[in-house]
Amino acid sequence: MTMTKMRDVAVLALILCVPLAAAFVYLAPDTAAYAAGTPDGRQIFLAQRCDLCHAVPAAGIAAVTAVATMQGPRIDGLAARHDADWLKNYLAQHKELKSTDAEADALASWLLEQEK
Repeated sequence: MTMTKMRDVAVLALILCVPLAAAFVYLAPDTAAYAAGTPDGRQIFLAQRCDLCHAVPAAGIAAVTAVATMQGPRIDGLAARHDADWLKNYLAQHKELKSTDAEADALASWLLEQEK
């Protein structure tokens, strides 16, 4: 392989790897945000990056994604439609959510407290 081709491969690898590494760091759950003490539902919501797709206007949280088709439903007013058991089961189905039982309980409780 010539030096020019090797340089091109190195540049291409750099172009592909840097954004991927940045996305991994940005999207990884911030477990330190709620590791100590009683879990806080809002902190868990933000640490788990739920705000990438979901807005909770009652809590002043907007969905980060600017693409409307990538946004999930607003997550406020859930208590009018569902109970805590339904919500915990729903959250447990999401493989992206990495939480303990106590954290899932705190997140579900916080979400149910949010009103439209």
